[in-house]
Formats: sequence, structure tokens, C-alpha cells
Amino acid sequence: MPQLRHLDMRLALRNYDDNFDLADYAYVFQLAPNLAKLSISSCHSVSRPLSLDHIRTLCIKHSELSRPDAETLLASCTGGLRAFSGWVMSPYGTPVPEMVELLLRHGHGRTLADLVLVADVYAKLVWVDEFEAIEAPLTGFERLQRLVPSLHVAGF
Repeated sequence: MPQLRHLDMRLALRNYDDNFDLADYAYVFQLAPNLAKLSISSCHSVSRPLSLDHIRTLCIKHSELSRPDAETLLASCTGGLRAFSGWVMSPYGTPVPEMVELLLRHGHGRTLADLVLVADVYAKLVWVDEFEAIEAPLTGFERLQRLVPSLHVAGF
């Protein structure tokens, strides 16, 4: 699939306990060497490093990636992300400040121009404080041109 540039993986799981591990689809990334944008939804884990050095745009939505899984994913994007959109599900996923920390730790602060951070709080308003906690680390994004911090509250 050398012409594939954008892959949107939205897997509907039968049971909440089902596990969408992105590493189970590593073969797809090998077949698509020119893949530049990866969108994933409902991802629960990334159990091992992947070859994602060609990914420039990463979109994560409605996923419950733990900190180690988020770190594995961001460390796999070795080519430097230009755009990142993270829709973090509270209280299960990696909190927004930790996601920012991981982006910086893996060098994406030098390359990111577009950063979208959404906290999906399901009526747990304690996450409002998380956006205040990311103020200082944002100075580490050298090329940032667009920042969209957003809070999505469901369950009312």
C-alpha cells in the first residue's frame, strides 16, 4: 500500500473488556511506508514499539491509553510529529499534563506546529485544573502555531 497516506483506525469493540492493541496492526505500518497521518479511536494499548517514523500527524480519540502505552506510541513516532490531537478519556487515559510531558520528552516540542488537547471528563470536573497544570510546559513547544485546549463534559 505505498500510496496510502492517511489511516483512520476506528475499531468498534463488542465488549468493553475487549482490547484494541495498536501493536496487533504493526504489519499495516510496514505495508504503508508513506503513511503520514494516523488516526486511532478506542485504542486501549500499545504493547510494543512500532515503526512510525514516517507519521507526521497523530490523532487519538476516545482512547484509554495508560501512561506507558502513550509513551510507547509517542516514542515510536521518531520522525517528529507536526500535528497532534489527543482526546483523553478521564479517568482512564493519560491525563493532559502527562501527555504534554511525553510529547516534550520524545522531541515533539521541536517539531509540533498544531496541538489539540481535549479532556473528556464525564462530569468529573476535577480535570479542569489539568489545563492550568500545562501552562509552564507549553514553553517547550518551539514551533507551535496553533493550540486548542478543550474540555468536553458529558454525563449531565
